[in-house]
Amino acid sequence: MPYLYAIHKGAQARSVATRKPPFGLGMTDEQAKDIESIKHIASSFTDPGEDWNEFQCFDAGGKLVARRRMGGY
Repeated sequence: MPYLYAIHKGAQARSVATRKPPFGLGMTDEQAKDIESIKHIASSFTDPGEDWNEFQCFDAGGKLVARRRMGGY
């Protein structure tokens, strides 16, 4: 069952957004400028299929502005 791995806020969220995969989302500074928080959701080892990580990016108003899923753990 997927679980909430981490929540990143403020400058830390923008840093995660701009880091190169697999440690971040690989966004440009321009793409990440409005991100205020990121929820990092991950698959569990016991889930069927491939492992994955999903990053849900939100602006200051709580609106989902980007979602990216990538394989691996």
